[in-house]
Amino acid sequence: MLPATLRLPVTMLAQPDGTTCGPTCLHAIYRYWGEREALRKIIERARRLEHGGTYAVFLACDALRKGFEATIYTYNLTVFDPTWFRPGVDLADRLRRQRDKKRDPRLVHSTDGYLEFLARGGRLRLAELSRALVRGILRRRIPILTGLSSTFL
Repeated sequence: MLPATLRLPVTMLAQPDGTTCGPTCLHAIYRYWGEREALRKIIERARRLEHGGTYAVFLACDALRKGFEATIYTYNLTVFDPTWFRPGVDLADRLRRQRDKKRDPRLVHSTDGYLEFLARGGRLRLAELSRALVRGILRRRIPILTGLSSTFL
């Protein structure tokens, strides 16, 4: 359990179905920052995958469109090559070149999301999920939306 100093007053509504966890979590973060939008509206505009659910990058794009800041910490080696995170590397260019060569529709879909995310000013960091990372973000009183793949589990 987190120490009281790291717990944020984030209030979650019940998710309406088995595939809207992402938009429901995003709604809770919006409420944390004082935004009062109906959960239904966030769910309606969430870009869904064919089998349900959504990629975190599309939730982050929604936040950027609304004027929020967003940073994605990733260690997704399916989409990103770790060498792309060196100074001077144009991450958007690398993503476009990869998308043009690979045919996996899921990779193309997520790449399009990352390209929009970067174009809207989102920040992308290669970092393994760790206790230090989470605690550092929470100490700054910033809520965290984490993603997971139920198929991975």
